[in-house]
Amino acid sequence: MLIMVREMKVNKMLPDLRFWARSMRVDPASAAVLVEQTLELAIENFDVFIRSHERLWLFKVMQDIQCGRQIARTAFATA
Repeated sequence: MLIMVREMKVNKMLPDLRFWARSMRVDPASAAVLVEQTLELAIENFDVFIRSHERLWLFKVMQDIQCGRQIARTAFATA
């Protein structure tokens, strides 16, 4: 049940994720890759993602990817 609720919330956030990515990268294809990378990290770190404020967490992860920061697994808990 919790997974379905999170999935619905993420689906609702997709337009915002795309908007944020487009504000960080001019090229639409590059922005789409940024969204994909962000969602892949959310899936890979689902245990942390489900305990976080998902909107804030996704934006922080997207910023970290964009800035080329090395994202340590422990950093996810602070987002």
